[in-house]
Amino acid sequence: MVDYVAISEALDNATCRVLCAEIRAATGQAAGLLGHSDQKPQWSQVRRTRRAEVSTAAQALIERLLAEQKALLERHFAVALGAFEKPQFLHYREGDFFVPHQDGNTPLIHDESRFRRSRR
Repeated sequence: MVDYVAISEALDNATCRVLCAEIRAATGQAAGLLGHSDQKPQWSQVRRTRRAEVSTAAQALIERLLAEQKALLERHFAVALGAFEKPQFLHYREGDFFVPHQDGNTPLIHDESRFRRSRR
């Protein structure tokens, strides 16, 4: 069972439309995997999308929204949260994809994300 928390109305419809329009219009490059910004040839079978370079204002907006939800998330998941990673803005165009996958450490993937949080 996956535990999650739904946060309604964290981003109003008008702001969401403006942000989506900015992401669609933004410059960017191919998105890497596992925190790497470069695009390795073998990754083309795993994911194809573009990392959008949004404005400082858009970046700050999303960071503020995440910070506002920190206490709620800490209570719900019973973990103390520190700083968060810089948000990524990905633009999936027609034909882009990310194959079904599992985030984190599995026998197939070693990912440092398991060290991102600590239990109280």
